Amino acid sequence: RSETQARVLARLFIGSSDGLSLAELARVTGSASPTIHHEVERLEEAGLVVSKRFGNMRIVSANRQLPYFQELRSILVKTYGPSAVLQESLEGIQGIEEASIFGSWASRHQGRRGPAPADVDLLVIGEPDPEEIYEACRRAEKELATQVNPTILTRNEWAHPKTGFVKQVKKGPRVLLIKGRR
Repeated sequence: RSETQARVLARLFIGSSDGLSLAELARVTGSASPTIHHEVERLEEAGLVVSKRFGNMRIVSANRQLPYFQELRSILVKTYGPSAVLQESLEGIQGIEEASIFGSWASRHQGRRGPAPADVDLLVIGEPDPEEIYEACRRAEKELATQVNPTILTRNEWAHPKTGFVKQVKKGPRVLLIKGRR
């Protein structure tokens, strides 16, 4: 129905089975809280998600009892999986200022025509521990059943590109995963 609804479904069907609060859903999808509340209401009404209240907090999770749960999850992994899986895999890694997907997957996600992507290209800006990034990519590869290729750049390398590769990435489409964290 909407891009926000698709991102909510992707995070709930692909991510943690424990569920997420409405505030967490707003944060990870980059959407306003009222919008998330509205979309969750519609999804719950349709039986796609379930929620539980703990005091003032509402925790939402995928309805794993759906007869077509696996089929819907499979579609979401193929269409929104890389962004949802990588966003979750990168959570908690210190030193990431920004992370996004670029290349063919970002192009197809934004509606540009072309062949199906054979892999996923990840851009990480900041100064994280590279081994943590590589481990996050390995976890994502298992979930997505596709290769994830990370590129790690410092803020300065991104701001003042010296290679054609970085200049090309800056011009091309990107799907933002993390912004403004240090």
